Amino acid sequence: ENPDALDTLRDLYQNWSFFRTVLDSAQREMARARLPIAERYDALAGVDTSFHTPIVDDYERAESAILQITDQDALFDSNPVLKKSIELRNPYTDVLNLLQIELLKRYRSSTDEAEQEALREAIFLSINGVAAAMQSTG
Repeated sequence: ENPDALDTLRDLYQNWSFFRTVLDSAQREMARARLPIAERYDALAGVDTSFHTPIVDDYERAESAILQITDQDALFDSNPVLKKSIELRNPYTDVLNLLQIELLKRYRSSTDEAEQEALREAIFLSINGVAAAMQSTG
């Protein structure tokens, strides 16, 4: 490791708009990420190998690096308006994600074609709802 690397990265963040945009975009998406919800999707997958643990590990490493480079204590400390907006929106997206998980469980356990069709439509609506709530694509 280069001991001057952090200083170089901080300088790039301050003086190169491209690098700043990349890190700010990463911050925004990480602030929207809901690791406890992702863990529920992981459990829903029903496979022996979990994808959640490596995601959490990578998230924590990326967060630590971004906070050091941007000299912040928490993501988006430098943009309190956006931080508050995301904090206010996340509980609503949580509800939509939990609803989607339940719909997926019910769809998988259903053997009735009419019920499956209704659940499939509800799942598609939940995908659009989550995308709208997160203000991103689905």
